[in-house]
Amino acid sequence: MDFYLILIIVLAGGGYLYHMLQSPGLPEGFAQSNGRIEATEIDISTKTAGRISTINVREGICPRRDVLAQMDTRTLAAQLSEAQAQHRQADSNVISSRSALAQRKSEKAAAEAMVRQRTAELTAAQKRLTRSQALVRTNAVSVQQVDDDLAVVQGARAAAEAAKAQVAAASAAIDAAQSGIIQAQTKVDAALATQHRIEADLDDSQLKA
Repeated sequence: MDFYLILIIVLAGGGYLYHMLQSPGLPEGFAQSNGRIEATEIDISTKTAGRISTINVREGICPRRDVLAQMDTRTLAAQLSEAQAQHRQADSNVISSRSALAQRKSEKAAAEAMVRQRTAELTAAQKRLTRSQALVRTNAVSVQQVDDDLAVVQGARAAAEAAKAQVAAASAAIDAAQSGIIQAQTKVDAALATQHRIEADLDDSQLKA
């Protein structure tokens, strides 16, 4: 009887030991399973073709939002510098055009003042001629005086017409200056758009996770 009891205990202990050796336990809260992990391949590219200057990660290591690679941007950088220079030049042209407009307006104001002066001189000359023509009938003045007054009137009239022509020319110059401002501003907008496009290309030259 004792022999069979000992045999049962030995067999039970052996079975338990075999089970423990074949099925190693895991800490509480953990599970065990069989499977495999497959990587997902994703193709990335920049908007513009070019050469890669630096690669910042190793294969299989890809932190999120990190810069994976940097394209060669020397050509874009040169284009950006050129666009910035064109932008500055365009801004300068706008300033110059506005200055020219102010000058043309000043010239027009001076021409208008000259018209008023010449018109006043013409009016005075016409009055003197009218008096001379009345007095010559009574021999109060000579015919030569009438002729002289007539010459003054004709000169004053020519001067007044010339002053009016200067006003017209100044008005045309103002229109041209205003058109120049519009054209210069258009070039500013175009240069700025080019600059922003190149800056966007530079930003896109970084390949990010």
